[in-house]
Amino acid sequence: MSCARHVTVTRSGSGWIRPPRERSELGRTADHDGPARLDRRLADRARGRLDQRGSADRTRGRLGLGEHLRRRPADFDILGHGSWTTESDPDSGRYARGRSRATVPQLLLPRRAPDGDVRIEADVRLRDDDGRVGLVLASAGRSDHAVAWLDSTGTLSVEVTRDRKVVRKRTARLHANTDPRTWHSLTAEMRDGAAHVQVSSAMLDMPLAELTVDVPKGWRRGGVASTRGAGEADNVGVTRLYTPVTVKQPVTARFDYVRFSS
Repeated sequence: MSCARHVTVTRSGSGWIRPPRERSELGRTADHDGPARLDRRLADRARGRLDQRGSADRTRGRLGLGEHLRRRPADFDILGHGSWTTESDPDSGRYARGRSRATVPQLLLPRRAPDGDVRIEADVRLRDDDGRVGLVLASAGRSDHAVAWLDSTGTLSVEVTRDRKVVRKRTARLHANTDPRTWHSLTAEMRDGAAHVQVSSAMLDMPLAELTVDVPKGWRRGGVASTRGAGEADNVGVTRLYTPVTVKQPVTARFDYVRFSS
């Protein structure tokens, strides 16, 4: 007697087997993609999605905030004193820079971005030691906002401001020898009103500092911020968070037995 067996195993929550030619949404084999890695890939694909038109950034291989701001300024709202401009250098390509020398925050916000539970990210750096550069977590006008700030002392701080007064603040020190005048990634995952913020080098999933803070649920999501004309930013992205797998799915199998007789 011989036995031919066909087994199909569905996703189990940690690892699963798929037919060899089956592909994930991003066109890659999905055998080892858990929810966290899929979200990372979706976020990577969404980086610069606010910047879909124009020529590609030469160094990063994707479209830059600076190029989008130059070509389509109507896609953004500027809150606070002064304006944002675009600059470029051979290493970075084109990027956006806040011009206001005021101490109050100057915000650059996308007009179309998802709300609710989202992932927000941007590449940021400081032009000098006089001001700060930040990732806007949420905002409801120039006087009401939540911003993750990076300053020249190597400190990550998240401030929630209402009526121009800071009502909630969390701080964390970056690793020693971190230079905020070089490009770093600020990212935030916001779920159920709580934002988990990280600063890292090149999104390597090795945070130099991280914080968690509650932010208002009803405020608009995403953007970048600057004070004293020190903030420079590129590759802003806002995308909806994945839905986490919380229940392990059962494994199903089908066995087909074929009997052969001589």
